[in-house]
Amino acid sequence: MFAIPTNRPVLAAAQSILREMTSMRKRGMDPEELIILDNGPSPVVEQNRRDIEELRKETSIPIIYHDLDDQMQWIRELAEQSGRHIAELTSLLYPFPGEGDYGKVFNMIYLAAARYGRKVVHRRDSDCFAPQGDEELYPVWGEIQFIGKRVAEIQHLTDTCEPLVTALQQEEIWIAGSDYTGNWNVNIESLQERNEQTLPQLLRILSIPESRIPDYITAKYSDDHLSGRSRPLLITCQHAPDVPEIVPYYPECGNIAMKEIFEWIPNFIGSRCIGFDYHTYILGALLKVPAVYHTNRIIHAHDNNRKELDGSYNYWKGMAKLADYNLFITEFRIRYLDQIAPEGVNGFRDLKEQGPSTLVRLLSECHAGLDRSVRLGLIHDLVHRLLLPSGLAEYLPVAEELERRAEELVDELDDDYRRSIALQAIWQELVEISGRVGSPYVQA
Repeated sequence: MFAIPTNRPVLAAAQSILREMTSMRKRGMDPEELIILDNGPSPVVEQNRRDIEELRKETSIPIIYHDLDDQMQWIRELAEQSGRHIAELTSLLYPFPGEGDYGKVFNMIYLAAARYGRKVVHRRDSDCFAPQGDEELYPVWGEIQFIGKRVAEIQHLTDTCEPLVTALQQEEIWIAGSDYTGNWNVNIESLQERNEQTLPQLLRILSIPESRIPDYITAKYSDDHLSGRSRPLLITCQHAPDVPEIVPYYPECGNIAMKEIFEWIPNFIGSRCIGFDYHTYILGALLKVPAVYHTNRIIHAHDNNRKELDGSYNYWKGMAKLADYNLFITEFRIRYLDQIAPEGVNGFRDLKEQGPSTLVRLLSECHAGLDRSVRLGLIHDLVHRLLLPSGLAEYLPVAEELERRAEELVDELDDDYRRSIALQAIWQELVEISGRVGSPYVQA
């Protein structure tokens, strides 16, 4: 299954992903269907309906469109089948327009996969496009080369983060993805121009260890980062990793495929939470699910609306939440991971066999143990080490608002974490119900 979540006009992205799917068909592979989940405003929804109807006339690949009414209906069915209150499930699942809850958006893709009986999801975002020309550069071929293969089959094709233990050889790759090209981090560039310490300071705030900061700058922000990796990277986490994102080269959400892992681990949820939609990948990797970072990058193109957002309070609220989440997952790795996934033990297998109770308990304990003063300090550092040192007038009101609302923001994050952990507790049940309910839209 291929999927595009969107709140903007989706035609160009749909045409791009169909080129990838057509490339699969030419090689005798079934790409299944393209699912588009729309949570945009009414004018965008109407435009997307028209464009998709026309696009269906140009391809025999099934294109299935679900708006927010459809998604709300899924939630009603889950409430009816589970006996849970619809208000509870709406709070945990429904991607309200304008909320900017990226974790919920990805989770709805997971539930769509369950409804359609699909075990593999290839995600592309509506501002992402496969490079035209050489089909070998399509992200899908980086994904198909690895997804579902055993480590022993693909090890010779990759570099590795660490020595591989024998027990890992028969594990399947359930995550495969790559990076973006293009101008996708607009504000960081402008801030770096005014203060050369912007990137190092940002990475420190994001819990990246000092010794790894140069690697991250090279991988994610340098002008020549496109040539940074010539071979795919196998990410195994048999030993406790020292960074939230595992390694500097990690799959981005708009260029990723997942197999089955999403049936057990939903993303964290919360309004304007940058990075929460990486939780399935990050926690899964920590629990010893092998992943591959392949080298087929995708073009990420911002429009003017996104550039305006990048300089807004909402964007920097999201950055503050990302810093807090990275602190959370770092604390989880240091203090709690060995209780569910000690070195050499597959914690994900325990989650599958024993259920979510241990993971839910450990996540709750980790949340309860977070130091509020440290968390407030992260917001203070964003203001005083990044925004204000730039001297840019447009960031002054953003900095003032962040500082004024710091306590409120930490309270909001606490609610985000409580709801996210509550969702983890019932997630497998919701996936199972979704699979039983199925979808009337499935096409043979």
